Amino acid sequence: MGDQLIECPKCGRQNDSATATCSNCGIGFAWAVEYWSNLVTGPQEYDSPLILIVDDDIGVLTMVGIMLNRAGYRVAKGHDGYEALDLTLRVLPDLIITGVVMPGLSGFDLIQCLKASPTTDKIPVFVLSARDDPDSMQEGIDAGAKVYLTKPVLQTDLIGAVGSLLRSWPVILFVRDEKLGNLSTALFDKHLYALQGQVKNLIDQVKHLKPDVIALAFHLLEADGLDLLVQLKADPDVSHIPVVMLADYPEREHERRARERGAYDVFTGPIDVDKLIAVLAPLASNELHHT
Repeated sequence: MGDQLIECPKCGRQNDSATATCSNCGIGFAWAVEYWSNLVTGPQEYDSPLILIVDDDIGVLTMVGIMLNRAGYRVAKGHDGYEALDLTLRVLPDLIITGVVMPGLSGFDLIQCLKASPTTDKIPVFVLSARDDPDSMQEGIDAGAKVYLTKPVLQTDLIGAVGSLLRSWPVILFVRDEKLGNLSTALFDKHLYALQGQVKNLIDQVKHLKPDVIALAFHLLEADGLDLLVQLKADPDVSHIPVVMLADYPEREHERRARERGAYDVFTGPIDVDKLIAVLAPLASNELHHT
């Protein structure tokens, strides 16, 4: 008799470890050991987070897996939504990255299934998809995704998103008309993760993403920054999150009104990365430390 039990990866039956085949389905355990060793890749330290990648594209699974392994994460891989559900229950990953269009069960349906079960509803999920239209992004967030990234993904964006969801990096939500561009990489180099927020449904985004700091522009094409600041500070669920207002040039009256409405600080002038990091990094780290 063996001194421990081994679970059959095919049918789930618990068997004595000295047994050569599963007593239920007859599968050989030499194959089972190989199956499990190939299932999880990366560093084998138990405290290294395990991330499940779900996609029917082998190339995506391979490249994303390499990026995550290099960053020190263990990786499990699923080829469709149904396999991902099974793997999630077997290995209980710390984080799940899923595509959208897959045979059988779509990524959005997968997220809804995970959120419907008390065993898996706390596992953070983010979407990695080729669909980059606003409706798809909103559908992913509505389904329960924490972050929505588009393919092809940069390693800085991928690892930054993983770090933010596992709460190893502070998250800064930028709400401005300009794309983050090189600013995202510069913040990544300082172990800060930048997300691009949208004016539409901003409060819902903040509640969902739970950023550590919000960087909000005064002047926006679709809204007034001060009005958004008032909305943020009026909502008890997000009012504790510090807001730094961004202005292209000094405006004393705007700065006074912003502070009266609850802004933590005001950053003026063109975006100077080092100066901006000096303002945001201590604030993000302190806020993260107290959450």
